[in-house]
Amino acid sequence: MNINYVYKERKMPKYGDYRDSIQYLVDSNPGQMSFEEYNHIYELIKSKNGCNLLVFGLGRDSNLWIDANFGGKSVFLEDNQQWIESAQVHMRNLNKQIDIRHIKYNDTGYDAERLLSEYDSGKNNLKLNLPQDIFTTDWDIIICDAPEGYNDEKPCRMKSIYEAYNLSNKKPNIDVVFHDVQRRIETLYTKYFFDNYEVVKTIDDGTTPVLKHYRSKSV
Repeated sequence: MNINYVYKERKMPKYGDYRDSIQYLVDSNPGQMSFEEYNHIYELIKSKNGCNLLVFGLGRDSNLWIDANFGGKSVFLEDNQQWIESAQVHMRNLNKQIDIRHIKYNDTGYDAERLLSEYDSGKNNLKLNLPQDIFTTDWDIIICDAPEGYNDEKPCRMKSIYEAYNLSNKKPNIDVVFHDVQRRIETLYTKYFFDNYEVVKTIDDGTTPVLKHYRSKSV
């Protein structure tokens, strides 16, 4: 996937509000989230009236999440340096700031079953080396849409899914949203770690990747 921010010519506004930005994302970035998925996340963030938002991954939708979280704290965790640089340039062109932390994933999809088996036996190799403030912030919403994970030779989402759990499992009412949950590793790991969470919504239109929204319960 190319991170370059090359957009198609915008169509005439249809809605006159944030939904025009969502429609533009759907039109210019096909095969990613559906209109319903973007809208669900946007309305979730907006409903918090400024919250602590943590996003695993950068994309053309990052500006949408920042807009939805006006007045709140938005932090993006990304491993691809090219994506980071492109996003920073794009946001500067919009006269906006974005808080991006460069992180590293050292495993591939081939390690998924081994890592989970080790965790199940008491050996936790799923931790990510994250900045300390990521662990000390009380997150209200966590979105997990990275790393790429589209084949087993790539860094996959074992550790980001684990850390989403690790950062949300000690308090109730933390919303955790996963994209691409139709894939093997996403299915395996979300089922293992989030089986006791409330499933708020599943969005599957049969065309775009599946989105699943969980909420933590009382400890």
